[in-house]
Amino acid sequence: IVLTHLELARAVPFASDRCGTCCRCLDACPTGAFPAPRVLDATRCISYLTIESRSPVPEELRPGVGHWLFGCDVCQDVCPWNLRFAMETAELRYRGRPADQWPTLEEIVQMTERECEAAFEGTALERAGRSGLARNAAVVLENVRTGESVSLDLTETEPDSGDFISDAVLLGEPGSGARWIMAITGLSICSSVLG
Repeated sequence: IVLTHLELARAVPFASDRCGTCCRCLDACPTGAFPAPRVLDATRCISYLTIESRSPVPEELRPGVGHWLFGCDVCQDVCPWNLRFAMETAELRYRGRPADQWPTLEEIVQMTERECEAAFEGTALERAGRSGLARNAAVVLENVRTGESVSLDLTETEPDSGDFISDAVLLGEPGSGARWIMAITGLSICSSVLG
């Protein structure tokens, strides 16, 4: 944020239509969040569903979430303008952590509020909070099952207000000794979030 008393020229909205007849983002979106050119249905957008929404991910959209734990860049990745001008940053602070420095999806599901804060402090992932990350991890695990399941006991996790992960793949009721039945995967938060 910059506060100043100086008069600044206002930014001009896009003066011309750079999309033309391109529909790459519409075609590539895993959840069909673009019902028409230049129209985004945010309630179907993976970034909205995994970062901003405080509700369970709708069952019909869960397969489209795929391996995206937090956010989604598919529309950005396929945009010809981004492909043309993109370059890797030299700023070290914008580079991701090594994979072994992130908790696994199974660990995220079982984290307490305190553990979640410690693991994600100073990162954008704090925005989703423990409940959001646990919900998202459960959906991703559901999508990437390998057939070898593991039970994750939630009886030791601290409940928080707005806990909505129970609608994902929980068998039983939270706080009653319920267990998550999920797949063992090699995915970590880094491979899910950063590519």
